[in-house]
Amino acid sequence: MKKTILQVLKFLGAFVIGGCIGLLGATIIVVLFTETTFSEFLSKFIDTDWAEILGVATYSLLCGVIAIFAHIILHEGGHLVAGLMSGYKFVSFRIGSFTLIRNNEKLQIKKFSIAGTGGQCLMMPPQRPIDKIPTTFYNLGGILSNIIFSIAVLALLPILDSALAWVFIFIFAMLGILLALVNGIPMKVGGVSNDGNNVLYLNKNKKAKEAFVYQLIANAFIQEGKRPKELPCEYLTFDTDIDYKDPFQVNHLLMSASVLLDKMQYEECYEMLSTMMQHKSSIIPLMVNETACELIYTALVTQRIDEARALYDEQIQQYVEQHKNVMSAKQRLLCAISYFIDNDTQKAQNIYDAVATNRSNYLMQGEVAMDIALMQEFLSNKN
Repeated sequence: MKKTILQVLKFLGAFVIGGCIGLLGATIIVVLFTETTFSEFLSKFIDTDWAEILGVATYSLLCGVIAIFAHIILHEGGHLVAGLMSGYKFVSFRIGSFTLIRNNEKLQIKKFSIAGTGGQCLMMPPQRPIDKIPTTFYNLGGILSNIIFSIAVLALLPILDSALAWVFIFIFAMLGILLALVNGIPMKVGGVSNDGNNVLYLNKNKKAKEAFVYQLIANAFIQEGKRPKELPCEYLTFDTDIDYKDPFQVNHLLMSASVLLDKMQYEECYEMLSTMMQHKSSIIPLMVNETACELIYTALVTQRIDEARALYDEQIQQYVEQHKNVMSAKQRLLCAISYFIDNDTQKAQNIYDAVATNRSNYLMQGEVAMDIALMQEFLSNKN
């Protein structure tokens, strides 16, 4: 119920904000592009009935939703174009949960989502020494795309004679510029760097750039079906003495932990993940959750059942529930929980069967191959 109320409040808030933006846009357009003065417009607005005002607000909200969706596509498309111009190769392009991927030189659509993100464009970096791989234009591509298209549509205003079209274009342009500023002005939101901050940080931090590039390479390999343990050693790190406030370095360590897990080096993986969790106050929430999930799994397969049970709190349960349909690793964890904690071998077997049957539906094909092998490993001991 609490979640439903929050969703309703968010919708109402968006409705009010959209209406205000639309009203502001309408005011500016009418005053700038007609002979109506601000006082005349205000007088007419006061005399307008509430049905008309509600209509304007609803239309403005609809324009805002369409504009935001369009700008997400343009933003990720900007990264794609900038990446291609910088020598990168296409790997995947995601809007919401719909993801376009390259699979054996063919394009496929799959479902995948990451909490807190509206889209993502992943590419394979060019084969060059780390210090020669360009990252600036790739990161700025989305910002430039939002700005360019916002300015382009504003140029249409003088030739349009429809007030509805003017309102839509104004909202589209303002939201595009706002999105460009939010992504372009260097900052962190919830510990996650925006594009502008990435440009500055990657240019001055060699370890962060190395982690960023290696993660892109690993994502490409795993989406194409290579298991984590097949990743070349030069892309890995097992040094836990890192800056845990840096998501790139933490993600690099998580990737390397997956290699240990895939090789069934459970104790080494458990030690690495335990060390990472000691720094959870510095790690962004998303990666804390990912680390906790894999720590729970390694605790289970190394017979640290009580520790795993304690770690599997309400927050992690909600996180697993949120991602279980798009990430096979979460199904692997649920399988292990059924087997080791609930002692429900049949339920564990059912989870394994479902993942094996639907393996082609998952985005990260190398990961699902690993997860199936890991589940097979402990399920084979059920008798």
